[in-house]
Amino acid sequence: VYECVMEFKVFIDGEAGTTGLKVAERLQAHPHVQILRVDEAERKNAIARADMMAASDLTILCLPDEAAIEAVTLAQASQTRLIDASSAHRIDPDWVYGFAEVQPGQRDAIANGKLIANPGCYPTGFLALARPLIASGLLSDTALVCCLLYTSDAADDSLRVDLGGRRIIKKSLFVLFTVRGTVLVR
Repeated sequence: VYECVMEFKVFIDGEAGTTGLKVAERLQAHPHVQILRVDEAERKNAIARADMMAASDLTILCLPDEAAIEAVTLAQASQTRLIDASSAHRIDPDWVYGFAEVQPGQRDAIANGKLIANPGCYPTGFLALARPLIASGLLSDTALVCCLLYTSDAADDSLRVDLGGRRIIKKSLFVLFTVRGTVLVR
C-alpha cells in the first residue's frame, strides 16, 4: 500500500500583521503545509516577496488594500494561486468571491480559481442571512436592510451601550428592513 502525501507551499505576504499571524498560526498545525517565509529584514523587499510567491503553490495576501493591489503585480510572473484577505478585490470580476455557500457552483469556482477574494467577516455574516431569504422570495433583492454592528474595540465612550449586562460599543447603525410590511429585525 502506497500513501501519497502532498505538501503545499504557502507564502503569507504580510505575515507580520494581525491577520497574517492568525493565518500562519492555523496553517502551522496543518501536516501538509510548508509555510515559506521571507527573512524579517526583507519582508518589504518586492524582489524577495516575488521570489517567495514564485516558489509557493499558494500565496495569501494579508495586507492593506493598496499593498494587496501592488502585491498582485508581483505575483503575475508566477504560477501561484492568490487568496486576498483584504477588501481590494472582493467585487473585481476577475476574482472569485471566496464564500462557497453564496450560490450554486461557487465551491467549484473557488477550488479551480487562481484569484480568490476572501469575503471578510461582516459581508459573510450579512450574506449568510440575506441570500437564503432572497433565494426563497421572502426578501426582495431591492429591500432596505438594517445591519447593527456591535463591537468591543472602539475607544469612544460616548458610543458605549449596555446590552444584556454586557458593556459593548455601538459602532455602526444602518436602516431597518421590512419584508412585505413585516419587520424582521429590530
